[in-house]
Amino acid sequence: MKASEWQTVQDVEQWVYASYLRAKDRLTDTLDEKVRRPQLTRLLLDRLASPDRSGYNVVVAGSKGKGSTSVMLAGILRQHGWRVGLFTSPHLIRFTERIRLNGDVISDGDFVRLARRVKEVADPIAERLAEHEYVSPVGLAAVMAALYFHEQGTDVNIWECGRGALFDDVNQVVHQEAVITPILSEHLTQLGPDWQEVVRHKLGVVTSTVRHVYIGKQDPQVEREIRRRTGGWKELEIVWAGRDVCVSGVHTGMRGTAFTVQTERGRYEKLMVPLIGEFQADNAALAVACAENVVQRLNPPRQRPAFRRLTHSLVRTALASATWPGRMQLVSRDPIVFVDGAIHRRSAQYVAETLTRLSNRPGVLVIGIPRDKDYTGVMTVLAPLARKVIVTAADRDRGKMPHDAANVAKTFCSQVEFEEGSVEAFQLGLVDLKQDEWMAVVGTQSLVGEAVAFFRQGAARADGACR
Repeated sequence: MKASEWQTVQDVEQWVYASYLRAKDRLTDTLDEKVRRPQLTRLLLDRLASPDRSGYNVVVAGSKGKGSTSVMLAGILRQHGWRVGLFTSPHLIRFTERIRLNGDVISDGDFVRLARRVKEVADPIAERLAEHEYVSPVGLAAVMAALYFHEQGTDVNIWECGRGALFDDVNQVVHQEAVITPILSEHLTQLGPDWQEVVRHKLGVVTSTVRHVYIGKQDPQVEREIRRRTGGWKELEIVWAGRDVCVSGVHTGMRGTAFTVQTERGRYEKLMVPLIGEFQADNAALAVACAENVVQRLNPPRQRPAFRRLTHSLVRTALASATWPGRMQLVSRDPIVFVDGAIHRRSAQYVAETLTRLSNRPGVLVIGIPRDKDYTGVMTVLAPLARKVIVTAADRDRGKMPHDAANVAKTFCSQVEFEEGSVEAFQLGLVDLKQDEWMAVVGTQSLVGEAVAFFRQGAARADGACR
């Protein structure tokens, strides 16, 4: 289809994935450094007059909490009165969710218009690639975002990195600040072969243009590895969670998480973020620390000098309105239903810790994790908490699911069922839910997106009355 014939976001989405889908079956390796070519994203940006170089950019990397940290950081800076661009990935329901300005999703019209502009430059590059090479879908989306933010005259842009950083397309955006959330032993097939290599990839977010780094709470061995690798970064200012920014008084409940943040510049008491899980307090603290410093360093032309610092009320208001769908999200209160995109053991442990704090009863687990993810690890952690496990898959994940998932679940839970369709799985879980029990939908972002859409439509009230 010609770009002039594009009418919808779906038309653009087909083009965005076309180069990757053409090369997918010809890929002979799995490691990012062998497969990915992020320099093509840099080439696209430069051929479109380098829209990212005129802005102030913060890139957030890590394994857990990248999205929520990005959202909270963007929210604080927006509350400060700045125009803030936000790029996140993947999306839950619509592709356009990845690109936001001051919290608002890019319009379909602007998305299609910018895609046409990028296509003019990207297609000639894609045509010259070898059969096993491709222009990254995330890279194309990031280029569109950079153009949009430049057009809209943003003061600062927040970018969520992908699974790595060293060979990630988003990392090609010229940025001045880098945030690193907790790093887990994940994606070993793409980043490995071991967790030390994962750390190396994540630290790739610290490029030659970065001068300020914010490092979140880490496992002891990961922190030691980070300190070993960053020992020579004498020219950088590094803010460490637990040393330069601290969290106290953390309490999580159905309405969210309450906490206090102490930084080198101030103390922010009785904060509340409507995101469930104690780890959200750590994410918020990292966002506050970064926002403090960005506000001090960056002074947009329309910004009055008196506002070059954050206030307690500003931070409290910004965090109280933070939303990040699909991450330990309470999508129904009666019955109680959570959704979360955990696809590896450590993320599942966060979910398990939160569930056990919120309820002392077992529940129903609806789970759908592809075979190339840590489905065994997630099942090992969460299935013992459930009275019943329902194994399913999102529509776009079918064909990727492990054949032994139900058998793995039976190792930890006596009641296990398989339901091919996700909607049918949600309905089955709700019908089987007993009084005061919870239901948790855990798996890929595709599955989480389908769950969010299902409950948003009110299907739970229609089909899922508790017994």
